[in-house]
Amino acid sequence: IPLLKRAKELNPREVKLFTSPWSAPYWMKRNGTISGTSHLLEENYQPWANYFVKYFDAYAAENVSFWGVTAQNEPTQGDIIPSVIITMGWTVEEQRDWVSQHLGPTLQQAGYGDLELMIFDDNRVFLPGWADTALTHWSGGWTDWNMVLDTQGGPTWSPKPYNAPIIANLSSDEFYKQPSYYFLAHFSSFIPPGSKRVGLTTEDARGLEYAAFLTPEGRIVVTIQNKQNSSVILAIDPNDPDYGVLGLLSILRKLKSSPEKELRLLLLGLDNAGKTTLLKSLASEDIAHITPTQGFNIKSVQSEGFKLNVWDIGGQRKIRPYWRNYFENTDVLIYVIDSSDRKRLDETGQELEELLSEDKLVNVPLLIYANKQDLLHAAPAAEIAERLGLHTIKDRPWQIQACSATVGEGVKVRLLVALLQKID
Repeated sequence: IPLLKRAKELNPREVKLFTSPWSAPYWMKRNGTISGTSHLLEENYQPWANYFVKYFDAYAAENVSFWGVTAQNEPTQGDIIPSVIITMGWTVEEQRDWVSQHLGPTLQQAGYGDLELMIFDDNRVFLPGWADTALTHWSGGWTDWNMVLDTQGGPTWSPKPYNAPIIANLSSDEFYKQPSYYFLAHFSSFIPPGSKRVGLTTEDARGLEYAAFLTPEGRIVVTIQNKQNSSVILAIDPNDPDYGVLGLLSILRKLKSSPEKELRLLLLGLDNAGKTTLLKSLASEDIAHITPTQGFNIKSVQSEGFKLNVWDIGGQRKIRPYWRNYFENTDVLIYVIDSSDRKRLDETGQELEELLSEDKLVNVPLLIYANKQDLLHAAPAAEIAERLGLHTIKDRPWQIQACSATVGEGVKVRLLVALLQKID
């Protein structure tokens, strides 16, 4: 417990803990022992669930809380595989019924209903069958057994040594970072907590493993692993609408290849979304006194030789029917959303859906600003993207950007222009 508390003190990020049981007491089990082929007696389903509550109560008394709990460590050990170590076997049907009828309700009633409850803490070869039997919707995860071990692969009561991301040499007061340390660091550096996995397709995998994620800030992260001994040349096609948000780079290519380096941007959104504030922030103008736009504003924003002509149209309900008068020759549609006004997300989603169905805006790239992220109850960009079904957009490149126009975060035009310099 002191080490857990110290780790939380030292880590600037939130440390999330989860715990996993290895076995119930021997007297609760069918074979009356800790190991072997051993299952929980059905009459002890509820007493074993009560043990979990006592466990969490004891840690809570020490001011230690948990993010999640697994129902059993390696449930196939002691079921289909007789074990010589401490374990308890479960079939998928047994664990499903125990979790749904005993453990889940017991934790909920005791005030631990917010725990992430995980099944099948085991080797992934059995995962699909277990998940499909026990769950309607599911996803898999991965965890490492150890963070730090000594040079003998311990301490452990097992006869075989184990590995870890960090190996500590206690005799010389040194530690060594293993390869697993670096691939864990690579993922955690680019994929923050709260990210969601999104679809990614390829024409030729060629020995590559890959995954794409949408971060809470609305960014797309793609991780790729080359398992071959030779290098592989690959490209992400930004002009293919199936690549979703990555297709926004086609806008930048167009801007870079244009002799005038000029684009017409149409800025729309509901009233009070912060469109004019965002426009003034882009133009580095004073935002101290902003009044609702009754008609339209036009500004030419320039940075590093690029010119963006931005048309800001009022968002009041009586003005919205006139939006279509400004659709002609639009290069980029910018749509601003008040992230803090959750009650109007359905309304703004409906307006956006109607805009995307307009003939004059067909295939026009879409940039959505999830504005007012500085406010306490603002919805994250990823939540807005899911609520509005942005991932179903297939006819144009799009991107959602978390921002705060009043603070100036996420809206500086030089951030957009900086991407241009990286495109070959």
